[in-house]
Amino acid sequence: MSRILDKILEKKERKKSMGKYEENKEALEKIIGEPTIKISVKLPEGYENQREQFLELETEEAFLRDVSKSINRIVKKHLRRRQKEKVVTK
Repeated sequence: MSRILDKILEKKERKKSMGKYEENKEALEKIIGEPTIKISVKLPEGYENQREQFLELETEEAFLRDVSKSINRIVKKHLRRRQKEKVVTK
């Protein structure tokens, strides 16, 4: 019984360590790496019957390329707008 308990506790410790690792990795990337923003996308209303196809989009290259292009345009638009707002308020 002790072996089973030891394995369970070891597994919990490993999960905690991985969680700490991920937190530290994200903090380091923010400081040193290229800044990124994570965005989650919800399944649109009316498409509940296409859940599997929706989840497959996460790995589809054409979809990711399209999303990247669209997001880049939106980010640039918002950054330009903020830059103009700062100039006007100065």
